[in-house]
Order: sequence, then structure tokens, then C-alpha cells
Amino acid sequence: MNVLSRHLVTIALLFIPVASASRFSADVVPADSRQDAPTAQGAAPANHGFEVWIADQSDTRPGFGGQILVYEGAHLYRAHADTIQPIARLDLGGAVADLCVAATGRRPVRPHMILFNTEHSHAVVSFVASGHVVVLNADTRAPLVCIETTVGSTGTRQAHAAFPAPDGSYILVANQNGKRLERIDADFAANRFVHNPAATLDLAPARRRAASRASILICVRSIGRSARSSMRRAPMVSSRFEAAGSSWSTQEPHR
Repeated sequence: MNVLSRHLVTIALLFIPVASASRFSADVVPADSRQDAPTAQGAAPANHGFEVWIADQSDTRPGFGGQILVYEGAHLYRAHADTIQPIARLDLGGAVADLCVAATGRRPVRPHMILFNTEHSHAVVSFVASGHVVVLNADTRAPLVCIETTVGSTGTRQAHAAFPAPDGSYILVANQNGKRLERIDADFAANRFVHNPAATLDLAPARRRAASRASILICVRSIGRSARSSMRRAPMVSSRFEAAGSSWSTQEPHR
């Protein structure tokens, strides 16, 4: 399947488009995607098909779960986009929770961020309350692996966001409450993902030396992709668009 271009917008709950999927896992509920065609004034740009993925942090099961809502991007260009329904709903309290319990003994709580690898073949979901990172097949929406962050010197853990490297060789995880930067070694083509504790950076000593600082900034190499793990500041709004070999990215505080 051809990889389609994506447009990413992050604002508290995460909005991320990915390539359309033809198959769904057991916990994906396809919705009726038959929508009215876009109007002339709101027509979707040619050759820029995409989906929008939204992480809903509300529990779908008592005390855990959450869901991801997937929208067909072209439908959002119609005149009354506020009436559009998602084409799929991913209940993270089903197969994803079962995978996390089997791997870590705990259920995932509060899906906070979704990011994609460079090929946009996989989605990486961070659970901010429980400290889990789950990798999904972006086409089938099926969960592939569930990994938990480690407990830091603070006695807590978290997975505020997880960022795939541009070359797909690793995933960086912002363990905000644990005051750690952690690494998951990755091979997206082979669906292999292994937590690498030896690569963990303990940020607690640096935090004590600069106690007034309110955030951790992660930059992945030199392509301009960055993310702020904000502790007391306003949420960040990030926009990224990729097409025809070029890319733009912006970041500004959301008021």
C-alpha cells in the first residue's frame, strides 16, 4: 500500500493522520464512513489523502483503557465537518490492555500522545498515567508490543511521549515523573522492539542542579523534530506536514 502524506496537529489530545487501513483488529470498531462529498469551497487537496488519529484519555473500562478515534481526512474538508463521525474506534481497554497485562502485569492508563515512525507504518502510543508505551501496526491497528518505563528515584514512572528516531533504530521515551529519558531499540520492518535499560539517562541529578526549570526538551537528531515534555507550562501545539520529499514543522504555546 502506498504511504500517504500526513498532517500532524498536537493539542492536549493528539491529532495525527496516517495511511488508510484495509483490515482491523478485534478491538477496532469500524464506523459508517459514508459521508457527503466535500464541497467545492472545502475540497481536499489533490494527492494528499490522510487520516486523523485522536487519543481520547477517558477510561473505557473502570480505571483504565481509553480510545483512539480515526477520521478520514478528506471528510474533514466538507462544509459541516463538525458532523463527521470516525471511521474507526480503537478501544485500548481490550487487546492493548491484555497485551500490557501479559507483558508488565499492569493495565495501561490514559493514552496521551501518538507519534509515527518515518514510514508511517507504525503508531507509538504513550500512556501518561501508567508509564506504558504501545506500538501499533498503523494499517491493521493491531498492538504489537507493550513496554513499561522504569521507576525513577522519585518512586514514580510515566510515559509522557515517545519519539521514533528518523532511521527507525530506536524510540526515545520521556519518563517525566521518573525523571528519566529511556530508549527502546526498534526494528520497525521486523516488528522488533526491546527496552534498553542500559541506555537510560537519569535526569534527576540535573533536575536538582536546576530545580527552577519546568520542562524536558527532547530533540531527535538534526531534522527539526522536537517535543517538549511540559511540567507546568501551557500545552504545546505542534504542526507537521510532509509531502513530495519536503517537510515543515512549527511549535507554539496553546492558550
